[in-house]
Amino acid sequence: MEAKVCTRGKVSAIGKRETMDDAIQVAPNILKYQVSQMHLFAVFDGHGVRILRLESSSETLRIVGEDISNGTLEAVLSKSFQYVDDLVVEKFNEDIKSTAVVVLVTQTHLITANYGDSRVVLYRGSEAIPLSTDHKPKIGDERSRSKAWEESY
Repeated sequence: MEAKVCTRGKVSAIGKRETMDDAIQVAPNILKYQVSQMHLFAVFDGHGVRILRLESSSETLRIVGEDISNGTLEAVLSKSFQYVDDLVVEKFNEDIKSTAVVVLVTQTHLITANYGDSRVVLYRGSEAIPLSTDHKPKIGDERSRSKAWEESY
C-alpha cells in the first residue's frame, strides 16, 4: 500500500519595507496521534510590528494544535484569532493592525479562516477560486463587528 504524502513548501519575500513583517507556519500532521491527517498552513502579517507576527503565528499554532480535538474547527480557529487579538491589546495597548490566513487541509476538506485582508485562493488549472472574504472596516458586517469590538475594549 502506497502512503499518501502532502507535498508542501514555503517561500517569503520582503516587500517595499525594510523589514520582513510576515511569518509563515507550516505544520504537517497536527493531529499527532489520530488516524486521519490534518495539515496547517498559515501566513501572518504584523504590519510593521515584527514581534506581533511571530507571536500571532506561534500562539495560533499552539491553540489549534492543543484544541483541535476539543471542539469544532470554526470554534478552534475563532478562539485562536480572539486570543491573539486579546494578546495584542494586553501587550501593546495600542492600535496595532495585523492580518492572517489559516488553512487546514485534510484528505477530504480544505478549511480556511482569515482576518484582515489576507486572502486564500485555490488555483485549479488556470482558474483562481477565492476561498475567503476580506475583513475590512468599511464593508457592512465588518463595520458593525469592528465597532462592537472597539466598544468592548
